[in-house]
Amino acid sequence: GLSNKKGIQAVALPDKPTAREIAEVAAMIDITPEFLESLRKHRKFQELLKDLDISEEDQLDLFETLDVDGGGSIDMEELMVGLSRLRGDARRADIVGVGLILRHVQHNVQRFEATVLDALQEQTAKI
Repeated sequence: GLSNKKGIQAVALPDKPTAREIAEVAAMIDITPEFLESLRKHRKFQELLKDLDISEEDQLDLFETLDVDGGGSIDMEELMVGLSRLRGDARRADIVGVGLILRHVQHNVQRFEATVLDALQEQTAKI
């Protein structure tokens, strides 16, 4: 379900909370895959995602998409940023951006591979 980073089981907000109070509580919440999946089964949540222009296709793997750090839970920032980026159809800029990021990652992996191979050859020469 919902877990929180600070070990607090329940948090009460005042009747008219300030943005800061809401942000402080939100920072304590992590959403687990099981909780998000249970939300996805509710009609109201499905309608909310539809109203946000998040396709049914994107809703299927929603947790994996939103858990950008691979930590096994989604914090509120990951949820808000991820949902905002899922809205609407992919644009050309989105596709180009992914291509550029992929190229950068590929370059870094090649550089890492070269460094490891150099270190391995040095170690082999010492033996």
